[in-house]
Amino acid sequence: MHKVVLYFIASVIATPALVHADINGPFLLWGLSGLNGIKNTALNNLDDTLLRDLYAKASSIIVFLKNSTTRLDEINFPSFKGLVNENEYTYLTQYQLTSDPLDYNANTEIINLFGDGLQQDIELTALFKDAIKNYGEGKVLGIMATRTNIIQEQMRVRRAADASTTDTPTEEPVQNNYIYIAKNRGLIWTAEPPVLKIGPNKSYELTTHTVATTDERKEDNKFKIQVVFALDNKQKAALKFQFIRNFGGWWTMKSVDVEYNDGEKKTFALQVEGNEPSAPLNYSYHCPNRILFKGRNHSVTLTMKGIQVQPYYTNDKFGIAYDCVTFFTVPIWSGIFVTFILLFLLTIALIAVAEIKTPNKFESKSGAQLTFTVQE
Repeated sequence: MHKVVLYFIASVIATPALVHADINGPFLLWGLSGLNGIKNTALNNLDDTLLRDLYAKASSIIVFLKNSTTRLDEINFPSFKGLVNENEYTYLTQYQLTSDPLDYNANTEIINLFGDGLQQDIELTALFKDAIKNYGEGKVLGIMATRTNIIQEQMRVRRAADASTTDTPTEEPVQNNYIYIAKNRGLIWTAEPPVLKIGPNKSYELTTHTVATTDERKEDNKFKIQVVFALDNKQKAALKFQFIRNFGGWWTMKSVDVEYNDGEKKTFALQVEGNEPSAPLNYSYHCPNRILFKGRNHSVTLTMKGIQVQPYYTNDKFGIAYDCVTFFTVPIWSGIFVTFILLFLLTIALIAVAEIKTPNKFESKSGAQLTFTVQE
């Protein structure tokens, strides 16, 4: 406890030197009431007016600056994960904040985080909880960011390692797999990389992505899982998988919104071709076949194979799978049909055997010979 107090005093003393220091994203904002209702567009910055209103609404703002390359995940920051899940939060993929919180809220502190991930985790969690005790729940705005010199150092190391390194969708560490996890809110997996086709000549395998995020709107009963991908031409594409909770305890994947920026922002709404993926709540949907999403004029398509998806979940793994391949498949129906034919033939044979009648008189050595008259 003494260590945390001393750290807090040292951080406050060091704050004036950091007022003019640049901070870089992506940014994680949490703690302030109303953050869950913010609509965050993947390829655009958050509206500056809305951002300034957040600053003014907060009783206190604490900006935490990472000064290491320690990844922000549940392994290095377990306490921080629980802290964020207990509060409202939003995730901004933008590189810089359009407004400085120091200009709109005098009660703003900038805290440098030192040491490894677990040490930073303990310090930022303790400081934020102390601020909540002083100002109350939902009145403290926490901002997680990265110092400029750290980003520059990372970029310099990448250039030295590989001169042909391509830009990533955001400065957030990217992943080269086909599983998209929105922590404790949604999960999507595919057996092969999704294929996005835009027009007759553009086709992209979506292999590099950032951490998935969610956007839930209770007023229209919609839920979205959003993933931003890097394309091979240094452009970006954001996929927003839209789900709806149905009456009777079922969920349905209705569509996918594609945001594509090739110098001009374009948005496409793609609908599922055929049956829409759906399953009971707390169940996942699995389909080994290809699922195709098409736009109205079929100029934009998204193909996913071997998909398993589950929204509205609270665990870090899929629930029981509701398979798109029904129990009574064609081979099963064929086997049942053949079985009925065999049973039908066996029944006829048993009836024929039952109709056989034996003679009611028999020959004997002492009696007369039996004579049967057969008429043709």
